[in-house]
Amino acid sequence: MLQNNESQRPLCIQLARFRIVTILFLTAIIAGYLAIEISELPLQHGAVFYKSVHWAFAAGIWLTGLAAILFGFSKVAEASAAIVAERNNLIEIFDTVQTGLIVIDRELNVIQVNQAVCRQFDKTPGNCDGKRLGFILSCPKERNAPLGCGYSPDCESCGLMLSLRDCLIEGLSCTDKEAMLQCEVAGEIARRWIHYAVRPIEMNSKRFALLSLIDVSESKDAETLQHSRNESYRALVENVPDIIVRFDRSGRRLYANPAFECLIGVKSEPLIGKTILESQVLGEKISNQVHNTLQYVVDSGISKETEINLESVTNVESRFHLAHFVPEFDTNGEVSSVLLIARDITELRKYQEQLQHMAFYDPLTKLPNRALFTERLSRLIAERSRSEHEIAGVMILDLDEFKRVNDTLGHDAGDRLLCKVGERIRTCLREYDTVARLGGDEFAVLIPEVRREIDLAVIARKILYAVDAPFRIAGKELFVTTSIGIACYQTDSDIPSELLRFADTAMYHAKTMGRNNFQFYSESLTHHATDRMELETDLRKAQQQGELELYYQPKVNTITGLMVGAEALLRWRHPTRGMIPPNTFIGIAEDTGLIVGIGEWVVRTACFAATEYNWDVIYPVKVAVNLSVRQLVSGDFVHTVRSALADSGCRPEWLELEITESLLMSHSPLIMESLVALDEMGISIAIDDFGTGYSSLGYLTDFPISVIKIDKSFVDEIMSRQRNLELVKAIVSLGHALGFELVAEGVETGEQAACLDRLGCHIIQGYLYGRPMPAAEFEIWQNEFFLKRNAAGKRISELAHTQWRDYLTTGHDLIDAQHQELFKRITMLTQACRTDKGQSEISRLLDYLGEYVLTHFDAEEELLVTIGSSRYEEHKAAHNNFTEVVKMLISRFIEEGATFDLTVEINSVAVDWLTRHICTMDRDLASRISQFNGMVAAVSKE
Repeated sequence: MLQNNESQRPLCIQLARFRIVTILFLTAIIAGYLAIEISELPLQHGAVFYKSVHWAFAAGIWLTGLAAILFGFSKVAEASAAIVAERNNLIEIFDTVQTGLIVIDRELNVIQVNQAVCRQFDKTPGNCDGKRLGFILSCPKERNAPLGCGYSPDCESCGLMLSLRDCLIEGLSCTDKEAMLQCEVAGEIARRWIHYAVRPIEMNSKRFALLSLIDVSESKDAETLQHSRNESYRALVENVPDIIVRFDRSGRRLYANPAFECLIGVKSEPLIGKTILESQVLGEKISNQVHNTLQYVVDSGISKETEINLESVTNVESRFHLAHFVPEFDTNGEVSSVLLIARDITELRKYQEQLQHMAFYDPLTKLPNRALFTERLSRLIAERSRSEHEIAGVMILDLDEFKRVNDTLGHDAGDRLLCKVGERIRTCLREYDTVARLGGDEFAVLIPEVRREIDLAVIARKILYAVDAPFRIAGKELFVTTSIGIACYQTDSDIPSELLRFADTAMYHAKTMGRNNFQFYSESLTHHATDRMELETDLRKAQQQGELELYYQPKVNTITGLMVGAEALLRWRHPTRGMIPPNTFIGIAEDTGLIVGIGEWVVRTACFAATEYNWDVIYPVKVAVNLSVRQLVSGDFVHTVRSALADSGCRPEWLELEITESLLMSHSPLIMESLVALDEMGISIAIDDFGTGYSSLGYLTDFPISVIKIDKSFVDEIMSRQRNLELVKAIVSLGHALGFELVAEGVETGEQAACLDRLGCHIIQGYLYGRPMPAAEFEIWQNEFFLKRNAAGKRISELAHTQWRDYLTTGHDLIDAQHQELFKRITMLTQACRTDKGQSEISRLLDYLGEYVLTHFDAEEELLVTIGSSRYEEHKAAHNNFTEVVKMLISRFIEEGATFDLTVEINSVAVDWLTRHICTMDRDLASRISQFNGMVAAVSKE
């Protein structure tokens, strides 16, 4: 059915051969028959012979015909098998080809379809054969029509129908055609794009059309989608206000959007294909800039962003643009073109320039002005719910007697002072707080978030202290103070203007209270003022009534184990309020000037205490006293100290005066003179809370400082935070480099003390050794400290006397001489402990023992000759080990005293020392060391 004339040619040959054989067979039969007939005729001669020949000839002819028939039938069978095989191959090819194939007769009936058509249109071969073509390629409503295509309602006019008509009637072929068909697939009407070809075929002398088609719906849909996207992109590019221009590698324009045309005032078509230099529509300078940037992007393949001032020849207005030059690459990774995208930022630049001159910031101090301050306050109130627990504070600050600065030094100095005051206020605030200059010498502070009003007071006091420090203006030191008024949101008002007015009122109230203080508005202000006045009144009587007292906190040297000093701390034992902390009344004493009289009493009391603590001791015990600015600038502080020293009999080296970094930074000439005079007297000057104030390392060399106290905040987390450890290490290194004595405050654990000792800070103050104690309790603590120290020392000396004596002989004179000298001192200590000598004598002997080990018990150069270099190194290593033993013993019994089982640790370390030292020189002593271990075990059990 599917064969054409070419495919039928082998079959015709076989049939022709079969016909020839059949004709020959019939001819043979006829010939045989004639031969028989001839044999029956009478013959005159040899009748019998010829008759036999005729029969034989006839039989041969018949046999030959029979053979020909059998041969013909075999050839026919072979030809039939070949035809069947060829037909099966054609059917298999027909069904397996991926292109859809449909055989159609002249009435547009489907003769045969392959599997590809069935898959594409959701059909089965059995359902399609004999059906109209519209059954496959049209929806159910159009199946009676010749063909249901989607081009027009008149199917006769569609391209596919015309192609089929030309093929079936005229025998014409067509290829590479497209059509959109409407068909039913999976029960739904769908439109399918097909790529088709039509060619005529002859079967049984009839003409049929072979329709081959490929479903290209997906690619067509993708093409349609891409076209839609391209149109969208084109619309976007053509309507976007940004300039978009594409250049090729040579810098020739390939495309320019309408925004570019608007800028230059010229249509882009004449410019296509020209370089930026050829057109010169942007001016020579900008054209060169764009050309150079294009060349850079093409050469490097890297995007570049630059700002260009596009000024066309047709429009004199300059427009600033932020231009992005983006390279585009081909499939080989080479730059094929460059896309220029430029955004007009002219208005943005103008706006930024306007912002710089807006009235939201004060031109002098660069701080927010009243307008911005009010706006932030209004926004805060609008956003803050009254149900929130946090309160907001508004402070008004006014410099006291600022007019005097302008009158004496001029307005330029006054302006510089205002700038520095603003900077200091800023340092007292958090990052999100606001400080503004309202005008003149008036400042405002907005604290948006605090939990209690007392937090506002803390901030206000910080500002007071910051402003109170001296300013250096025009080569002179200026002292100014400020008065602060505070109003609270929610407590006082929720209207911005009222809060400012209330704070201003409170500020004037502060001025009436003596300046250099802060006041709250409303009832809290009244309560605070009343309470402050009561405390001030009570404080004036406290000194006369004996309510003030000094507490002492010890300082211990971790190397020698000695108490080397104590800090005197002021306490107020109020008759009705109980113990009042210093931070409650010290500020009042500072503001009212009472600190001068109180400070004088503290210095005198501390001098008498120092005299008592240094009675009958070898090493001095210093008593430290904290000083305030008002004391140093009072004018007669140095005289007060001299008088206290003379009256108490206290030596200057027994007194230490502590000052804060803020006081140091004030750099007042009067303060400098006072500190220099005190230093010349022999009094130590210490910086308290080093690292927490506004310090300058330069002042460490300008002032006569001898002691640095590391603040507790650094010590607290020295074991857990690497940053704290590094800070302490840096402070210790700085102190050692400048020759300062170092004291660590707030040490509470042995780990902290050990860490500080390793870093090089050997003087410790903190709860590890003792809390601040009244004088009576401090004396008891001293006695207990000495008892622990001496009890442990006695055990050390007894152990050395009873167990080490026999093992200090090495056979080398120089070494033995040193050992014997050491043994003498151990014996002296033992005798002192057994005869119950005074604590000072025992301490002196124990200290001397430690000092001797650290300074004298060492290998000398003569040992190199006596015992050789290798033994010298062994001896030196053993000596260093034993030195560490002694240092450990001294520190341990001071820290833990008789309650610590020293014998276990002492003996274990001593055995190690003896093993390393003696056994390297005398191997025979190993057995004696073993006996020593047994003795150690016995002592440990005891």
